[in-house]
Amino acid sequence: MIDYLATLRELGFERQSDLLFILPRSVVPTDKIKTHLPRPGLEAEEGVYLLRLKDKPQIKRNRNGVPYAVIQANDEVGVGVKTCVYGQNISRISRIGVGEKFGIRGEPKRLGRMRWTFDKATVWSIDLIASGALTDYGERTVSTGKITSAQIARSVNKALNDKAVMAEAVDRICRALNMSYGDVCEKLAIKEKEFAGIEDWLRAIHQPETTKRWLEARRILVTWLEVERAAKVQMTASQKKVVNADSVIRIAPERLRYYASLLPFALNSEQWQAVNEIASDLADARSMWRLLSGDVGTGKTAVFGVVAAAAAELGAWVCVLVPNALLARQIHADLCQWFASIKVALITGGERTENIYECPVWVGTTAMISFAGNRAPALLIVDEQQKLSVQQREMLAAEATNILEVTATAIPRTQALIEYGGMDVSIVRSQPVEKQIYTRITSRRNYPAVLDLIERALASGGRAAIIYPRREEERRSVEEAKRFFEKRFGALVATAHGGMSEDEVASVIRELSTGAKRVLLTTTVLEVGVTIPELRVLVVVGAESYGVAQLHQLRGRLARRGGTGAFILMASDDIGETAQARLNLVAGTNDGFALAEGDLALRGAGDLRDSSMQQKGQETFLFRGLPRAQRKC
Repeated sequence: MIDYLATLRELGFERQSDLLFILPRSVVPTDKIKTHLPRPGLEAEEGVYLLRLKDKPQIKRNRNGVPYAVIQANDEVGVGVKTCVYGQNISRISRIGVGEKFGIRGEPKRLGRMRWTFDKATVWSIDLIASGALTDYGERTVSTGKITSAQIARSVNKALNDKAVMAEAVDRICRALNMSYGDVCEKLAIKEKEFAGIEDWLRAIHQPETTKRWLEARRILVTWLEVERAAKVQMTASQKKVVNADSVIRIAPERLRYYASLLPFALNSEQWQAVNEIASDLADARSMWRLLSGDVGTGKTAVFGVVAAAAAELGAWVCVLVPNALLARQIHADLCQWFASIKVALITGGERTENIYECPVWVGTTAMISFAGNRAPALLIVDEQQKLSVQQREMLAAEATNILEVTATAIPRTQALIEYGGMDVSIVRSQPVEKQIYTRITSRRNYPAVLDLIERALASGGRAAIIYPRREEERRSVEEAKRFFEKRFGALVATAHGGMSEDEVASVIRELSTGAKRVLLTTTVLEVGVTIPELRVLVVVGAESYGVAQLHQLRGRLARRGGTGAFILMASDDIGETAQARLNLVAGTNDGFALAEGDLALRGAGDLRDSSMQQKGQETFLFRGLPRAQRKC
């Protein structure tokens, strides 16, 4: 029995072979572990040098009061080292007794003819070294205490050398991919990357002989995800795109042209291509599953509106599902104005038009679900799909339902389905007006400069909005901010937050539209379905707490009628690496489709199976700990 297995079960492990699916945080291959320091005339090389502690470390402080430890040690032939270490390395070296072995990671620098030192040295326990490689699994906390990396390394080493455990791990890999041993080697290109087989590959993940072998082993993991995702996507697509005669809606091209002619503007070539692609899908014997992707202001409503009106004329029941009442009212008003001959019902939690069952088109929130009963629409259009769960969408759909999802930035799950061919996509990129939106990342220390920017925007007739994070006391947060902004902008300041009714929010938006108010302090009520004319500056306070899709939706509120706009991401000084990467992604492009691709890389695809409700995060995966940056191939 492998040591520590009972404790490891507390981490969710059930079998001994689970140990082989723990991915190390970092590995120093065998060829980078040195038993002696460089000899005179030889170049120093970065690695882990195995040393023996000569004297007890001296703990000192530098001029700034920062503690450090002075280490004196020798290699196996007596060549000396004197160096300093900081932070956690102090406690690590303190646990090592005089005369005991340990490792120092870094690049040695000469300190005399037979003496060396290290810059930015790190201390490693000899226990972490398993079969020549130094493998760090990180420390794990469980109910009985902590499991050290060294404990995990020893257990993994025993598992690798247990033939029965290795055989079980190989069998699980084959079962997970539903392939034979030979097919796994072929699909993952295991032998092409010079591994003898699955067992050799597994060993290289934990105990590589060279850096090249470790990197190749990790690349095979990424290939695994490609293969697994593609298989799940094809399964999901086959479940969605069912051959069913009841799903067919054949719309004559002249009827599409007729309804397009009723619009107050002409469709551009991209919009017409999207209309024709959707109509072609509806005429197919397989039920449609398509994404209409386009940034805010690219005319997505006109695209699906033309198709919805033409389908309703043929007797098809069409439902447009949206995340909030404001957006529902906006789309309902547009469709009623454009297509007067088509009866359109509005259904939200707070209102419902009369005689909804006489209307071939429904527009509304999830309140529609209860009124639909056991009926399912022939065409379900899900606008702003990133704001609605998979379950909410599925509650309105049946096997024969044609589904069109609409968004400016697809959720990672949808983006993965597109990338692997399981979902069709129509992209509209052209804006009907010329506009330039500048995105900048800044900190709260730069508030004075941001206030100056707002003042310049107001002087030129523009509007400004400052978004505050939602929280339990959001009303008090916004009201406190109002007092601060009123000192500079007086009666021009308005507020809107989640504690207000939809009518109260609508009243505030009207004041901003007329110019009675010019500065809006709000939570993310602006995100979907709200348009403020002449909005030129939008500041997001605490931007690190927002997702990519949220930020892009907010940015889409700027310069709706053309011109320039400034999108300011005001972040804390101590944000994490992942949050910084998210902000950099948003600042780097205004293309919603490119953002969705980047978001997929950052967050993972979620579970791609049709039965899953998971829309983001790490996919179901046999191995544990593959960094998200490596999941994107």
